[in-house]
Amino acid sequence: LVVAVVWSSGWLDDTQWLNWLASQQVSAKAYAQDHLLSAIGIAMLVYVLVTASGFPGSTALSIVSATILPFGASLFAVSVSSTIGATLAMLMSRYLLRDMVHSWFGERFETFQRAWQRDGLWYLASMRLAPYVPFFSINLLMGLTPVKTRSFFLVSQIAMFPGTVVNLYLGSRLPPLEELLNSGI
Repeated sequence: LVVAVVWSSGWLDDTQWLNWLASQQVSAKAYAQDHLLSAIGIAMLVYVLVTASGFPGSTALSIVSATILPFGASLFAVSVSSTIGATLAMLMSRYLLRDMVHSWFGERFETFQRAWQRDGLWYLASMRLAPYVPFFSINLLMGLTPVKTRSFFLVSQIAMFPGTVVNLYLGSRLPPLEELLNSGI
């Protein structure tokens, strides 16, 4: 929210904003090199909070993670924390938001329920593999099913892994913002 307000307010021009982001990226990368375990922990905490809360931007967070952390560390952090966050969102849907979630999906829930009854965990896996299905919607819907938490976690971990690898590979191949700014792009 703060980033969106500052970005749209005109307080900073684009060059100042990009220079600030570049300096933050340099600082974060230096911190990660000196304190890798701590940086992984921070990245995981942020990722779990964003994923569990349903804020959009987990793909962008994955890409940013890969520009700061080494690829293997980023793969571990994003893969595990995205699944933990998804599981927390599913549990919140099940125990705290059940009636509200059910009303949000209305008649579409019946279609989902039939597919779930027919295909079960395969349906969850196929939704996780489809890039056009918002993960937060999946998490909320799955909270309305009798899926066991362990099964949800394992299937989500496995099915989200290919997309996680692609996003992290993309992020790991991006040049640092500082380099882009200095090249005039």
